[in-house]
Amino acid sequence: MDWYPAKAKRSGSQGRVLVEFKIDAKGRPTDASVLESDAEVLLQTHSLKMLQATLFDVADPRFNPADETPFRVTYRYCLKPCAPLDPYERSNLITISATRISR
Repeated sequence: MDWYPAKAKRSGSQGRVLVEFKIDAKGRPTDASVLESDAEVLLQTHSLKMLQATLFDVADPRFNPADETPFRVTYRYCLKPCAPLDPYERSNLITISATRISR
């Protein structure tokens, strides 16, 4: 999977996408949805696809699959050097640039 969609690169699309989701007992994301975004629909859809392709490590004894509290992550897409852009409130940040991905 390309971290930054080619069509978004060509059009210069950038922005943030706040995704909320739960993790099942096998480490798969469930009930994923976009809560907020200043990015185009293309990047919103790509964020959901990347999340669905992720398998989370649920071996940590602190993980409780019965806990219904959702997780939140902000995907930040930027071309060239990323300008300062904060994650959405109460979320972790994943930055996806045209050349690399970082957390």
